[in-house]
Amino acid sequence: MPADKDNKDQLDPESGNVDQIREILFGGHIRAFDERFELVEARLAKETDALRKATEKKTKDIERVLTEYREEASDRLGAETNNLDLALNKLEIALGQSRADADAQMASMEGQFASELKQLRSDMQAMHKELAAALAKAERQQQKDAEKLGSDKVARRDLAALFSTLAQKLQPESKSRKK
Repeated sequence: MPADKDNKDQLDPESGNVDQIREILFGGHIRAFDERFELVEARLAKETDALRKATEKKTKDIERVLTEYREEASDRLGAETNNLDLALNKLEIALGQSRADADAQMASMEGQFASELKQLRSDMQAMHKELAAALAKAERQQQKDAEKLGSDKVARRDLAALFSTLAQKLQPESKSRKK
């Protein structure tokens, strides 16, 4: 039993070495992918915010112009009523078109970012597979080394029997000396 605990204790530091090797070999790649994810997310947030602000500004500008025309239309009320309604309809169409354009741009950007994120994820999965393969290879080599050590060791009983036989051959029993 104590020999088994010693073997387990000897294997644990080696698993720490595997983690260190993994960090040395692939830690930079993992950090690079993390940085790329952060950059993509930051860029997505920045562009979405900018688009949202531009859309809100355009909407406010159009609503402001629309409000001005409505006030002017209430003052004129006469013959200009039909012309103002036509202008208002055009502004509403322009507003609807602006919103549709903004929605289309946002959908396009989201699709673009989704495809970039998908590519990054697939790259990460490929890297994960490579890491898993390297780790499995290291574990197989470690297992082979452990098996080789196990097969090369000599049991205590075998050593005791060998030393006992050697002692008997070196020093015959006291009865044979007296003769």
